[in-house]
Order: sequence, then C-alpha cells, then structure tokens
Amino acid sequence: MKLSDLVKGSKARLLKINTIDKKLKQRFLDMGLTPGVVLSVKNIAPLGSPITLILRDYQLSVRKADLVDLVVEVI
Repeated sequence: MKLSDLVKGSKARLLKINTIDKKLKQRFLDMGLTPGVVLSVKNIAPLGSPITLILRDYQLSVRKADLVDLVVEVI
C-alpha cells in the first residue's frame, strides 16, 4: 500500500522507498523516513495535500505527491 493512500488516524510501518530519484530518497532518509519506522497520519489538508505524519516523536508535513513512492503496511 502507498503511504499517500492512508487515511487520517492510520498507523503503518514503512517498508520501502520506491523511487529512482536519489535526491528525493536521500531527503526522505534525512527526514527520518527510513524502512521499519512506525508512523501515523495526524492530518490531511482539505485539498488532500500536505499530509501531516507523526514519527520518531515529531510531526512532519509532506506533499501527497511525494508520498506516492513510499510503500507501507498498515498495523
């Protein structure tokens, strides 16, 4: 399942960063979005983007278009 498909209140574990863009992949890693991290969807903006995530004791807002490349499993 794609991270961008989760709904508000969902909890998931990141399985894979599925992008060929090395800069984007490094940006995700720098923000703490590493395989195995557990996250939850705190909020989704009225127009669907950005999506606010909670992970590693902080909040992170990311454009929905960027989250399409992240594969998660719902827990």
